Amino acid sequence: MQSRWMLLLALGTLVGSSPAATAQTAEPVPSLVMVGEAEQVGTPDLALVTLGVTRDGKTASQALRATTQAMRNVLDAVRKHGVESRDIQTSGLSVQPRYERPQRPGGDDRAIVAGYSASNQLSLHARRLDSLGELLDDVVAAGANEIRGLSFDVADRAKLLDEARIRAVEDAKRKATLYADAAGIRLGVIINLQEESADHEPRPMAARAGQMQSAAPVPIEAGEITLRTRVRMTWRIAN
Repeated sequence: MQSRWMLLLALGTLVGSSPAATAQTAEPVPSLVMVGEAEQVGTPDLALVTLGVTRDGKTASQALRATTQAMRNVLDAVRKHGVESRDIQTSGLSVQPRYERPQRPGGDDRAIVAGYSASNQLSLHARRLDSLGELLDDVVAAGANEIRGLSFDVADRAKLLDEARIRAVEDAKRKATLYADAAGIRLGVIINLQEESADHEPRPMAARAGQMQSAAPVPIEAGEITLRTRVRMTWRIAN
């Protein structure tokens, strides 16, 4: 009886795995794949500035108070240049000990806390590039002793990027037509379209406060912003 059930099970397995019971593998669709690329150049009208204030003190509270007062002065200087509150953001705040290794007899080189350093970082969007150099000069004069980064962008990136997307699709169409004519085939409908990348070329800058104190205003060149996009399109090859 057991052998009979084993035989029926084996037959059922064979029937279930027969070609008639399995899904047929779809034939590959004859297609042409093409990549289109484009770039759009824009003039920056927005600057992202990251600056900071660092002060030392014998105690953590002394260092923090000194940093807080200096940052208030920096914020006053920033607002005098018309930077709105929505474009100002605290990006970092820290208080940490400073260590020293005093020379002691007997080779004891254990570190001791010599004081504290407090740091306050600020990120802001400056929309008046014609006075950006004056702004940087004023914030340094007000007490900022760190400028960690300066980069440029365009406020309406989406519009420029959309223009690049349109041109990327046109580029893919142009090349697809060229290849189809050369190969003697006819393009059918588009069966796939996807964006592979969309990015911009940044213009980063960095400087220390000490390097900037001699210039009033600080010379700034915004240059250009290049927005790039890349699309992949697939056409069905018509019979």
